[in-house]
Amino acid sequence: MNVISIVGRVGQDPKEYGEVVKFSVAVKGRKDTTTWFNVVCFGKTGEIASKYVTKGREIALTGRMESRKYEDKEGQPRESWDLIVNDLTLIGGV
Repeated sequence: MNVISIVGRVGQDPKEYGEVVKFSVAVKGRKDTTTWFNVVCFGKTGEIASKYVTKGREIALTGRMESRKYEDKEGQPRESWDLIVNDLTLIGGV
């Protein structure tokens, strides 16, 4: 089963790419560490994200992790992980 839930702060305002909305979320960990998540929303969740999610806002997300392969500027193969959102909850203001 591929399920992940996080609570964190939005690192940048969402960007729309047609039906897809993308942004990043920072999650604080132990000993002052921060993990960044690339977030992808579709459909109604994407509409809500583009309308109400803003940089600095605290949110809770549940979804699944999905890998994406690409080539960097030097032509080297790379892999990135995205959190594909099923449920988005706005927790607090900026």
